[in-house]
Amino acid sequence: MIKKFGINPSLLISMVALFVALGGVSYAAATISSAQVKNNTIRSVDVRNGDLRGKDLKKDTIGGSRVLESSLGQVPSAANADNATKAQSADTATSAQSAANADTLDGVDSTGFVRVKTRVRSTSDAAVDNYGDNANLLQLSNLAAGQYTVMAKLHVDNDGGADEVIDCDLMRSSNVVTQLDSSEQDLGANAGAAQELNYALIGTFTAAAAGTDDLFLRCEQQGDDNDAGQLRIIATLIN
Repeated sequence: MIKKFGINPSLLISMVALFVALGGVSYAAATISSAQVKNNTIRSVDVRNGDLRGKDLKKDTIGGSRVLESSLGQVPSAANADNATKAQSADTATSAQSAANADTLDGVDSTGFVRVKTRVRSTSDAAVDNYGDNANLLQLSNLAAGQYTVMAKLHVDNDGGADEVIDCDLMRSSNVVTQLDSSEQDLGANAGAAQELNYALIGTFTAAAAGTDDLFLRCEQQGDDNDAGQLRIIATLIN
């Protein structure tokens, strides 16, 4: 004998609802596409956190206003820019230091290498009238130590009534008198053809120490009536 079982209506409705729910999800997943989704209806709450990935985003679509820059680390290439700035600063610092040292050599100021010796010394006089025999007509003093080339010149006028032999010398004084150069010429009598003559003298010497040597122009004559003019001594330090 077959026993009949009755079906509770409530149970039947629950089973149908479960079937529809299970089948409906599969159906929706398999058939709903972008065409069935209304624009601007999917919201942030509809997307599971952490589920979107980089490949889900279109390239070059995220702008700066959408990114919190403070949360980003340094771009690798930016380190090169920092180093370039430091390198430029280092170059500038080196150039500034070089500019500051431009007037020095091994830390010594350029003024420390300037020679204090005067290269050329000279003295002159317009005229000495009626000079005495072998008198000093012109003197150059206080020479620095070193090797010199010395030049001198003068003009002699015989005011006597007879011809004379005039011997003019460029002299050096260093404890003893040393003759550097000499020129002897015949001068005619006053109003004669060779009454006036020019003398040019040249010599070399070495001053061992500063202030120890003086230079002189001297002339020998028979009387005290001759005149000397255009006197000049030039001493050039050559070493």
